Amino acid sequence: MSAAACARFGELLLPWPDVAQFVVATVPDGEHTLIGARLRPGAALPPGANGPAPHPAMPAPVHVAVPRAKFDLDKMVRKARKYAPQHIQIVVAEPSGERVASRTN
Repeated sequence: MSAAACARFGELLLPWPDVAQFVVATVPDGEHTLIGARLRPGAALPPGANGPAPHPAMPAPVHVAVPRAKFDLDKMVRKARKYAPQHIQIVVAEPSGERVASRTN
């Protein structure tokens, strides 16, 4: 599977058709921002996805942690508009609930 046909989360490649949303969660008082992927209904986690337990702040089954100081939501939205399929949404998960950061369509 080519990288262009997938979203990469660490070493894990998720086929674009299986991804419904990117989820961004900031850990309160933490040094990292979590970026995850929610899969479309019926999509199975690929082999290798059963790693460490998910972080309690991250509602998506697959995620990576990036240094908070290096994360830029606006840049993520721009890249998603450029590289991700149009059906992908970006949502921000907060303790009070979730909000759509951007629709790429």
